Amino acid sequence: MANYGKRFPVQMIKQAAPDKELTAADVSLVTRPNWVPIVVKLDLAGVGSGEKLVGKYSTVKVALKESTVVDGKLFSYDYGIKEYDSSMLRVAGYVIASEDDPRINTKNAVNDCIKEACTLNSKVNRYADPAAYDKENARYNGEFEKIQ
Repeated sequence: MANYGKRFPVQMIKQAAPDKELTAADVSLVTRPNWVPIVVKLDLAGVGSGEKLVGKYSTVKVALKESTVVDGKLFSYDYGIKEYDSSMLRVAGYVIASEDDPRINTKNAVNDCIKEACTLNSKVNRYADPAAYDKENARYNGEFEKIQ
């Protein structure tokens, strides 16, 4: 709620059935008239391991997909699967200590994924690459129909 509240005026949060693929009709049944719903699908895609010069650390893979319903059609933006590393202490390329609790690593990976999605990429320059700038603004504002 705190992260998505920076992007959109969040009025209500509902949880969907995890095993059912939502359609535009399903989403319109549970939203109020004149509200634009944002559907966020977050899946844990597995674990991995990373390596530095000396030492290994665990990683968590998270898949994120955001969708919105506009004029009875479902438009989506898929962030793909991204890998987030665990809390660790690195010194000069050496892994000194890392978090081994999978629950803490998963929670941190999900929080980092949501923070990354709710952040506007300020490295995209309006004048150097106007098409990428428009795409990034459309993604951030939830106007996925402009990206298609």
